Amino acid sequence: MPKEVRLMFNMHSLYIFMVALFTALIIVPFLQRWAIEAGAVDMPDARKMHDRAVPRIGGVAIGMAWLFSLLVYVDMTREVRGILTGSLVVFCIGLIDDLYGLTPRRKFLGQIIACLVTMAVGKLFIYQLGDLFGTGTLVIPAWLAIPFTVIAVVGVVNAFNLMDGLDGLAGGISSIALTAFLILGFLNGNHLVVAMCAALLGGIFGFLKYNLYPARIFMGDTGSLMVGFIIAFLAVRLTQSPE
Repeated sequence: MPKEVRLMFNMHSLYIFMVALFTALIIVPFLQRWAIEAGAVDMPDARKMHDRAVPRIGGVAIGMAWLFSLLVYVDMTREVRGILTGSLVVFCIGLIDDLYGLTPRRKFLGQIIACLVTMAVGKLFIYQLGDLFGTGTLVIPAWLAIPFTVIAVVGVVNAFNLMDGLDGLAGGISSIALTAFLILGFLNGNHLVVAMCAALLGGIFGFLKYNLYPARIFMGDTGSLMVGFIIAFLAVRLTQSPE
């Protein structure tokens, strides 16, 4: 990559990150007040570390910051539309659960639907697993690619969902994963992955200001489901792309 192109690439990613960061920083305080008034709080109990009610819709700020920075700076390619559409489905499922509650079965069904939407719109699938056994690239048959992708993505989504609840845990781990993906995307010249990682990192960093100990707000299902979903499909885009 020529030096001038690399510089423009870096500045573009920085703009995306900064827009998302400041958007989240601005939105979170308003969400805190609204969550307390609406009763969207995580109550303390014997299984939890916090000893007071903590707002649990910080994921709304992450989602809005991520979406806003992408709409301003990123071209709406097929893959971007696919990830955006699926993540909005997961976002709505998480928000409904945070505000009103959903059964695990309905949440699980919603996650599967979101995966299918992203695969249908963005054409993102896990179709090969690399050279796992030293005998050449292991290709997944077409009839198996869809269920395999759904199982993998839903597994990642629920893993992130289980992390939320401890101060800075979900945000910290997702930041580490996104930083690694951003570096890999930059080394591969994968502009889409870099841009989406920068946008989500900005939103999470803005949220973490209020989520580190002592946490004043949690992601809630809105954030943990959406962040896990985006990270899972960024991994698919990064590993399954010919770039």
